[in-house]
Amino acid sequence: ARIRKMAADLAKLVSRLETVATRLENAANKGGGAAPVETESSSGSEFVAAFDALLHDKLKAFVDCTAKLGGDLVEQVKLVQTAFQSQREFLVVASKHGEPGPNVLQDLLKPTSGAMIQVQEFKEKRRGHAQFDHFTCVADGIAALGWVAVTPKPSLFVKDGVNAAQFYGNRVIKEFKGKNEDQWLG
Repeated sequence: ARIRKMAADLAKLVSRLETVATRLENAANKGGGAAPVETESSSGSEFVAAFDALLHDKLKAFVDCTAKLGGDLVEQVKLVQTAFQSQREFLVVASKHGEPGPNVLQDLLKPTSGAMIQVQEFKEKRRGHAQFDHFTCVADGIAALGWVAVTPKPSLFVKDGVNAAQFYGNRVIKEFKGKNEDQWLG
């Protein structure tokens, strides 16, 4: 449930970001296509603050529970932290500028996508490991960070990532019932 709660919070955040992006695009279109004027209280800083809350509450709790489990999973979750921090940096840039062109967007997303790839590769290199279902749960869930490149409804993309992770999360719960994995996923 902890992963599900974090994913649900991410889905809510994405939905809020969709609303903010729509308002900013509408404002830009009304102004003849110019980017909206940046202010300290702009919606951009609001969604960065919401993402920060996700990082400091949900991701931190996940990292703490992972530390209790130990093993190689701790290393994979460090890569997850890097991916989330990279996404935060992207959101800060996005909050201050208009929508980038496809090539610029691709460049801006390289740090996040690179960290996501590392999470996936980590899993692939450890087939047969006792924590392989854990690794797969995390690797499937990290795909949800790709929401920033999905239009028009990235929240559906997040939900798909959550569902994929949940499949392996359920396997972990079944295999490790009554152990720390219940807290890790709960």
